[in-house]
Amino acid sequence: MKTNYDMKMLTKRFSSFVSIVTENVTTKLLFAFACIMIAGTLYTNAQQIWALTPQGGANNGGSIIRMNPDGSGFNLEFSYQCTMTSGCMPMGNLMQASNGQLYGTCFLGGPYASCTVDRYDPLSGTYYMVYGFDITNGDYPRSGLVEGHNGKLYGAASAGGTSYAGVIYSINLINNAYTPEFSFSTSDGSSPYGAPIFRNGMLYGLTTSGGTYSGGVLYSFNIANNTYTALHHFSTADGTSPKGSLFEASNGLFYGMTSAGGANTHGTIFSYDPVNNLFNALYSFNGSEGSAPEGTFMQAVNGKIYAVTKTGGSNNLGVLFSYDIAQSTFAKLYDFVLGTGSNPTGDLFQSANQMLYGSASNGGSTSNGVLFSYNLLTDTYTDIVDFDGTNGSHPAGGFAMVELSTGVSTSLSPDGFSVYPNPANEEINISFVKEAHHAVALRNVTGETVYSIENYSAQTKIDASRLPKGIYFVEVKEDNGKILNKKIVKM
Repeated sequence: MKTNYDMKMLTKRFSSFVSIVTENVTTKLLFAFACIMIAGTLYTNAQQIWALTPQGGANNGGSIIRMNPDGSGFNLEFSYQCTMTSGCMPMGNLMQASNGQLYGTCFLGGPYASCTVDRYDPLSGTYYMVYGFDITNGDYPRSGLVEGHNGKLYGAASAGGTSYAGVIYSINLINNAYTPEFSFSTSDGSSPYGAPIFRNGMLYGLTTSGGTYSGGVLYSFNIANNTYTALHHFSTADGTSPKGSLFEASNGLFYGMTSAGGANTHGTIFSYDPVNNLFNALYSFNGSEGSAPEGTFMQAVNGKIYAVTKTGGSNNLGVLFSYDIAQSTFAKLYDFVLGTGSNPTGDLFQSANQMLYGSASNGGSTSNGVLFSYNLLTDTYTDIVDFDGTNGSHPAGGFAMVELSTGVSTSLSPDGFSVYPNPANEEINISFVKEAHHAVALRNVTGETVYSIENYSAQTKIDASRLPKGIYFVEVKEDNGKILNKKIVKM
């Protein structure tokens, strides 16, 4: 029988933090924008950071906040509460699905007091409980969701299922139907924390325990035929207990971290080649340069990957670091301190102006955690927002790039269009206001056309699976001669 909410809130202090940041343009992009504005019109989108906290808010059940990238315009958007019809203690990242809605998971709440899948409409400010977990079909999700190419969202619950070792599950975007796709077991890997990633029709993910050496596994799951494969079994030598998600870098390799094990028992950095099924332990944390990472990598425009550790460093309060995947070199960039944020456990995001954004789950002026930025050009750390409990506390999740449309520009043609999801991964969907002839082109930041099509229906799709990561512009030319453009990010 499950414990009550108060006991769980005391014993399970896990958190999630997501941010929605649109990219500021570099000098090169300013030139590209200028050319676009001369040629036609440009849609406008809200540029905000959105974030989750697992505690605090009006009901002490967690919160959704939003603000501008510079920390101004801070607003408490929504307060979670533990009821039969809503979740609380949100975990993992919010993500924007192709229907424009924000989806996430909660560790508590719902009809069985265990956890929920949630949906939030950022335009109307409306919360919906999509599904309440029931132990048998999955329980206690600690991470967010990812969208496949089949109209479904996928996630991993850390418990429940036939062996109570966790499940891979899906949510149908049309009817909200929940399906337990696969039940983990001790031998194949158990207790996944991080969300899976979706690449080429496959889910790839990590479990914190189970497998041959009880240190967790790196797995794949084919959504077409529900085939699960344990690709690598973690051991003390190469690291154990990975708690973040995998990240696909520009070289096609997956990168991740383990929170323990390795040569110094403080965790490791590793890579995995999905084409050749090759695993490599790259670096062992040594304590002084970081320890116990629980987040996920991101890649900056300089090609390096960045992340944080929960502890270690000069103050044993965590570090921010980079890893050069071309040179295989590690560099500690910042030691966290109690007064301006400590013990970061989530992910980072970089805007186009060389700023990294992240969260620290503790510290700050009220010891409730902070949102921070780090300038890669000046190596400057800035405490942007201090949580105070009323607006949320102890953030520990990651960022997601989402552009929320604020409408259209004053010169917009009646035959407008929308592009989603943003950021895109496998495909780019384009919806037009009405069926008509549209000449569609996808251009990179240098103006090169990488894809073009003549479209006559109300919708079209662009295969983005082979496109390099970066910023692109969708250009639509109408029969009346008007040219419309929208920016999209390929992750």
